[in-house]
Amino acid sequence: MVIRLNAPNANMLGDLATHAGSIVDPAIVEADGGVTAGAPNPFMASHVTASGPFLLKSYTPNQGAVLTKNPAFGGEAAKADTIAVNWITAAPTLLLQARTGQADVTLDLSKQAAASLA
Repeated sequence: MVIRLNAPNANMLGDLATHAGSIVDPAIVEADGGVTAGAPNPFMASHVTASGPFLLKSYTPNQGAVLTKNPAFGGEAAKADTIAVNWITAAPTLLLQARTGQADVTLDLSKQAAASLA
């Protein structure tokens, strides 16, 4: 597959990794309002369909989410049964959790903080 952009976009790969860029069963879209040119589907704007190795178990805006293994996933089974995702905005907390191993993945560390982990 080749994707051609009209202009450089450093966020493109990250955007494709979000639920908005995921593969969706067209039957789900049609069953919940269909497609209208220029307007978001109301169902899809507030729901995530189960097309990957994990299902969304719970979500708290600006705090976190819990994902559970999707037993109906057709690909390689996930190795973890549950994944907890926490959104942390305090820079000292991000650095502390990265340094102590409390977080497996840490996003948005400053360059200085990331360098201190080396």
